[in-house]
Amino acid sequence: MNSNQPELSALGMPAEKGRWGLIAIGAVIFFFIGTIYSWSVFRGPIQKIFGCSATAAGAPYMLFFAVQAFLMPFIGPYVDRFNPGRVILANGTLMSFGLILASYSSNIYEFTAAFSFVFGLGATAVYAAPIALASKWFVDKKGFAIGLTLFGMGLAPLVMAPAAVKLIALYGVLETLRILGAIIFAVILLLFYPIKFPPPGYVPAGWVQQEASAAADSIEYPRGLMLRSASFYGLWFCFMTASACGLMVIGITHQVAVEMYKISEASAAFAISVFAFFNALGRPFWGLVIDRLNPKITAYVTFGLMGAASLALARGTAQNAFIFYAAVPLVWFCYGGWLSIAPSLTANFFGVKNSSRNYGVVFTAFGAGAIIGNLLAGRVKDFYGSYSPAFYIMAACSLAGIVAASLSLARPRNGRI
Repeated sequence: MNSNQPELSALGMPAEKGRWGLIAIGAVIFFFIGTIYSWSVFRGPIQKIFGCSATAAGAPYMLFFAVQAFLMPFIGPYVDRFNPGRVILANGTLMSFGLILASYSSNIYEFTAAFSFVFGLGATAVYAAPIALASKWFVDKKGFAIGLTLFGMGLAPLVMAPAAVKLIALYGVLETLRILGAIIFAVILLLFYPIKFPPPGYVPAGWVQQEASAAADSIEYPRGLMLRSASFYGLWFCFMTASACGLMVIGITHQVAVEMYKISEASAAFAISVFAFFNALGRPFWGLVIDRLNPKITAYVTFGLMGAASLALARGTAQNAFIFYAAVPLVWFCYGGWLSIAPSLTANFFGVKNSSRNYGVVFTAFGAGAIIGNLLAGRVKDFYGSYSPAFYIMAACSLAGIVAASLSLARPRNGRI
């Protein structure tokens, strides 16, 4: 399509201005999906009200990520095929229903089924739609646009965690879930209608690709061809490694603060709220970086920083608590960045047309990382009685990420696999 056609608009404005409004809508939607990062606030009350073990109380959190990751390959084609606004309406309604259904559970098994599989299924499609929206409207700034969209998700714990604490104190944890379900439904009803994809072939007015880049971008990889590419496996492994390291640290930040660094409960809780900002900021920051830097260099820097932070954290004591306050947000910052880097590289490597369905497969790396990271932290603590050895393993994983990036994290050349 000719990008200079004046009739193309978004949110009632010329496309080049209105598309930024679509990013803002996506960020608001992601903000509510990001409530999952406040799970630690719900975990204790859920365990108490159902009288279950700590492991059982953590299952809804882990299974949510697993459902989201491993259903994404099936959801991606669905998002590409249908109007994204309607996808968000239907699945946002399912998210709301899942939370409300979970609030009426009589045991942890019913709760886990409703939260992980009903709420999780709805969140999967709602997650995929704004990512695809950003990729298609911002062919010139994919990484930055995706990062801005995801900023809302990373920022969510900063607001939702303290808000949930207050609501739980006033109404109880189950009633709080009903309130959140109703709020999500209202937000979706308000925001879904103007969301739409641009016409095929859209590029912003005045944007000129370099000839080599334009030739590469003209190649659209279907899923089968992508799966035969070494670039896919390099991207998948790097994303899995970053996810495993980041989610492991996020999941044990509170325990590391209290047990290894002897930080008070109140100070640890406040630190987590602040760290959420670094998680959020990493998404647009690294999205902007990946638009400008070679993918391998970006991977080297992110994994290098995560590896250095993990080695520092492994030696943590009460006498060097400053390491905790410096290293943990660095990990959150780099982890958040990979949630922008991975979808941006998927579109850059394999084309925009099939970006939703292709990213659905790449996103399984996130699910694998979530499971590996959470299980690794628990096993290490059970075996050694400390989380310290887990950080040495994390450093080794970061080195493996650098090696994988050096071998295969690059755009397939001239369509060759």
